[in-house]
Amino acid sequence: MALVLILIQIVVTFFGESFSRVLKRGPLKEFLETIYHCSLVMLAYCVRMMLKEAINARKYSEGEKRSVLADCDRTGEDIQGVPVVANVDSTIAFIHKNWVDEVLHLWMNSHSFGIF
Repeated sequence: MALVLILIQIVVTFFGESFSRVLKRGPLKEFLETIYHCSLVMLAYCVRMMLKEAINARKYSEGEKRSVLADCDRTGEDIQGVPVVANVDSTIAFIHKNWVDEVLHLWMNSHSFGIF
């Protein structure tokens, strides 16, 4: 979070030209510029947090989706309540069209690969 605030501070400082004519400002003008600068930083941070919350809400609105890609032809079946959505032949097409969070690859015969 601190890194994000630092990056927002740098962007607001650069694009808002907070330090232009800094030596010629009086105390009241400097105070008002400081309030304005801090307001922009907080506004940018609040917008970032709202966007993050909206993305998370959309992501989890349908609930957690789980599916299995199997190496045998069991497409359409359920394995412990989790649907099998693709087999060896259709895995590449499924990955191209859908989001895959994690992959678990189990070697059934590890001796043939010289692992053990």
